[in-house]
Amino acid sequence: MKLTSEFFGRKYHLSYDVINCIDDFKDNYDLAKEAILISLRRHGATSVKSPCESTIIFVYPNGKFDIEMLEQELKPHFFFSLCLVDKNQESNHLEKIHYNYDLNKSLQEMWENVKSKISQKN
Repeated sequence: MKLTSEFFGRKYHLSYDVINCIDDFKDNYDLAKEAILISLRRHGATSVKSPCESTIIFVYPNGKFDIEMLEQELKPHFFFSLCLVDKNQESNHLEKIHYNYDLNKSLQEMWENVKSKISQKN
C-alpha cells in the first residue's frame, strides 16, 4: 500500500558514492548515509527507501523541491545522480525495484533517528 505522500508527492532516485569517506566521514559509510538523510529531511523529504547500497529513493510532497540547493550540499562529499521518477497516466510511478529488505529496514531506522536529530536542532 502506498503512503499518501508517495501517491501525491514527487519521487526522486538518488545514487551516490562518497568522494573521501576516510577524511569526511571518519571512514564510516553509515555517517555518510546519515549526512544525506539529514539533508533530505532538511529539504522536506517525507519518506525514503533503499533498494540497494548507495541508492536512496525519496519522496518530496510537491513540485517545489530545490534540487540545486541539495546539489550544493552534496557535491563537496559525494558523486551522485539525482533523477525524478516519472509517473504514467494513472499517476503510478514508473519504476521496478528489487529490494534488499534488510538494508531498507536499516535505512528506515536511520531515517527515524535523523528525524529526532533535526527536531533537537530546531
